[in-house]
Amino acid sequence: NFKDQDLQGKINDSTFLHTDGLATSTGNTQGFLHKFVILDTLVDSATCASVLDTTREVIFSYLDTNALVIPGRTNLFFDPLGSANSNVTVKFFYWYFDEMDSALKREQVTVSEGAYEILSVDTSTNIIEGRMHIRENDKNFLNGNFSLKYCSY
Repeated sequence: NFKDQDLQGKINDSTFLHTDGLATSTGNTQGFLHKFVILDTLVDSATCASVLDTTREVIFSYLDTNALVIPGRTNLFFDPLGSANSNVTVKFFYWYFDEMDSALKREQVTVSEGAYEILSVDTSTNIIEGRMHIRENDKNFLNGNFSLKYCSY
């Protein structure tokens, strides 16, 4: 069910179109944490940070014994009785203005239906290619291809 298009959909019922993103891999006592951030703004290659503030972002991660990201498919699921490590989810983050508090607040939606797939990892160009088809409801879903800068590994 992956569409051959740029990653797009909705986050909190607002249109989201993937522009850029980044991936990092860091080691710890449990293994290697691979974190992926998909943005609707560009990422500076030198600093590996978004060049503009973003109102919406998509984040997913997983723990592995491999130091580098390995291509492969991951199906999402959420086990309410399981530990955080047994859940495979993608999180949508978005900012909104809370009129009651007169403050900008960050919220998240946990998406646990669908799949993502890492298609290729090129450490010579530091690019990760992938795709996802995920859905929580009619206000939170994405489908298509993404490309991320592999910032640290």
